[in-house]
Amino acid sequence: MLVSEIMNKKSGSAIIITPKDSVETAIRMFRDKKIGAILVCGPTGELLGIVTERDVLHNMAENGAETLKLEVNEIMSQAHTCEMGDNIRSVMGQMTFKHVRHLPVVEGGKLKGLVSIGDVVKNQLEESQLEIDTMRDFVRSH
Repeated sequence: MLVSEIMNKKSGSAIIITPKDSVETAIRMFRDKKIGAILVCGPTGELLGIVTERDVLHNMAENGAETLKLEVNEIMSQAHTCEMGDNIRSVMGQMTFKHVRHLPVVEGGKLKGLVSIGDVVKNQLEESQLEIDTMRDFVRSH
């Protein structure tokens, strides 16, 4: 299965924030939208990075409440990306080896969305269930 197939199943678009927004704003977005990562984009929509709950927690462990006053660009991480034509297995490998749970999807330099580890696991469960159902139907018919 390809990333494009997962993206076609998802509703909504990736949540973005500007690099000058406060970390406090990002935290409110995490809570309000029930998400764990926000893409950081420049004024023309270019992907600059990603800010995750993990980024916030790690910074708070070092700087305490002062983290809330920082700008997102001061704590964001590098955004590792994937493309619409990438195989889900390679995406899983990239997430595992880079220790990330979210990959922005880009195509031709344009941001297309975000794939999370939850999306990948859901896809794997659906594929496994389809295989089980197919085998069960085969056994029943013979």
